[in-house]
Amino acid sequence: SMAGPHDWDLIAERDAHFGVLSTDQFRAGALDGDALAAFDASGVADIAAVLAWLERLTGDRPHGGVALDIGCGLGRLSRAMRPHVDAVIGYDASETMLEKARARGGDGITYTAHLPEGPFAWINSYIVFQHIPPKEGLALLQAALSRAGPGAFASVQVTAWRDADRRPRSLLGRLVGPVRVQLARLGVISRDTLIRMHDYALSDVVRLFVDAGFAELHLRHTDHGGHHGVWILAR
Repeated sequence: SMAGPHDWDLIAERDAHFGVLSTDQFRAGALDGDALAAFDASGVADIAAVLAWLERLTGDRPHGGVALDIGCGLGRLSRAMRPHVDAVIGYDASETMLEKARARGGDGITYTAHLPEGPFAWINSYIVFQHIPPKEGLALLQAALSRAGPGAFASVQVTAWRDADRRPRSLLGRLVGPVRVQLARLGVISRDTLIRMHDYALSDVVRLFVDAGFAELHLRHTDHGGHHGVWILAR
């Protein structure tokens, strides 16, 4: 019943920008030049914040080398990361998202559905792992972190808990969920249903960073509509 890569292809075909940033400004029907510029500007602002946090917390920031953007989608963050490094590789499970990202171009940015070998000087991911079931997500994170080069930076956001009104309400609700997913895949109901949320045990996540050689980790709280998590800013 969980959303898979093919579900993200469906979301990308119908409403790619909304799939990345779920506000009505980015609905397919509403996307004009201003909305596209706002979409890109949001990426620049997010990366500027990450770099400022890294500099303040670790005394340094990425400069040069190759960066990895996990769950790059349409390249919103990959494009924003590019001026700060020699090259960016955007990784995503959805070929449809990647095709749309490639269509935007960008010198020194490569988009791929296969996790590249590295080594990477900076590993980034934002509002991505929350849509991947934890077993798969932890395996992906472990694989990505194992590709970090010496002195690499990481800026990875994960969701960890949710407000009471965001929890599955009842047994009936949990039974109806898989049915709604199938109806959404068929296009009978909104494909927004395919955008699922998952919570991670932070002890599992932190252990992966430490095992990969990241000794310094800092947390910053995130709250997206009652879905709480953290940025992990590490080196």
